Amino acid sequence: MNASVFPLAFLPTIAYGYLWLNEPNPVIDLGEHYVRQTCRNRTYILGSQGVNMFVIPIIQGHSTRLPMYEVRIEYKQPWQRKYWQAIISGYQNAPYFEHYAPEIKELWFEQPSRLADYTLPIFRWLLKQIEPSLTIHTSEQYITQSNNDYRQTDFLNPSIYKFLPYHQVFSDRYNFCPNLSLFDLLCNKGPESFYVIQQKNFLE
Repeated sequence: MNASVFPLAFLPTIAYGYLWLNEPNPVIDLGEHYVRQTCRNRTYILGSQGVNMFVIPIIQGHSTRLPMYEVRIEYKQPWQRKYWQAIISGYQNAPYFEHYAPEIKELWFEQPSRLADYTLPIFRWLLKQIEPSLTIHTSEQYITQSNNDYRQTDFLNPSIYKFLPYHQVFSDRYNFCPNLSLFDLLCNKGPESFYVIQQKNFLE
């Protein structure tokens, strides 16, 4: 297959966004098996107490043997409300939060049963803000051949790439926190987000 293969990602990190923007034919593989403790259901944002991990709870059982398109979300605990309050606490003073908050809030409180049906609309929305011409392609059939395979890449690793530092909320308390969610970048840089992502090559 003439494509670059990516895992599903919840609020993808800046590193994920950089590669997606710079691959000519990126595809998300929904046919691969679910992998725990990865970007498939977790992400990082910045809060008043430092970096916070958000984890979408998955219905337990045989999820690790299921293809990604069959993995289901657990809604018994109010994780959406809890994490949304953390987002408000962390970003209400960010320059662009009020501009983006209404649209992402609407997506945030949707409750589809499948993980992919929850995370993909959020990723589409993020991409639309950064580069409107981009689209997302997925495959429910496991991809065996590709140009570049990023399914094993640790996109949550803060040191995976070096990017241009930008002013973050709580920068008066903490040093720059690299490779957070693209949402952190959007809230702080807005229309300049695309420029920040593309500076990666200049820092390596």
